Amino acid sequence: MIHSSENKLVSTYLVIAFALENKMAGRRLSSEKRKSQIVRVSARLFSKKGFKGITTKEIAEKAGISEAMIFRYFSTKDDLYTAIIKDRVGDKEDIFLPHEAVDERDDSKVFGALADYLIKKNEGDPAFMRLLQFSILEGHRLSEIFFKTHILIKVQFLSDYIEQRIAEGAFKKMPPFLLARVFLGMIVQYMIGNEVFWKKEKIHYSREEVVNTFVTLFLEGIKIS
Repeated sequence: MIHSSENKLVSTYLVIAFALENKMAGRRLSSEKRKSQIVRVSARLFSKKGFKGITTKEIAEKAGISEAMIFRYFSTKDDLYTAIIKDRVGDKEDIFLPHEAVDERDDSKVFGALADYLIKKNEGDPAFMRLLQFSILEGHRLSEIFFKTHILIKVQFLSDYIEQRIAEGAFKKMPPFLLARVFLGMIVQYMIGNEVFWKKEKIHYSREEVVNTFVTLFLEGIKIS
């Protein structure tokens, strides 16, 4: 026979166990949130130490999970790298492309929109630029994936527009693809310079001023007077 004191003890134990279970359940992340956590922890570690200096074990420890859980969400390294890029730029980056400005032949708006978008993105997540630099220096796949899925799209978009404007007699006859690379190269160099060389300097320019300067300089060099 179970005495009343034992009944109370069992009841108390059940209450405590139930409370602990609920507490633990509250800490459990949904599948999407857990995946996002792994991506962001990985990106942060890669941007600080590079790819060769980080193991899945360290990522797991920082995320508070097991290594097995990482491979549960990302079966290959390319899957993880692609997820990092997707987290940085989103699914539908194409929506920022200034198609309306292209139709209106508004040169300043076309180039300005691209420059403003890229600089704004970098200001919001400067660590991603360091991540790309590590990837390039260490010969990692992330930079190759990023180039094919994002950089090349922007260069080609701009190249097509420049080619069209050359055919219309608005721009000087020069290689369109090279001109597109030159313009985007200015933007990328500016972003790298800010992160590597000019971070502690007191001279700062607004994004609008930077964009207007680059666009004016570039267009004055290629437009037919």
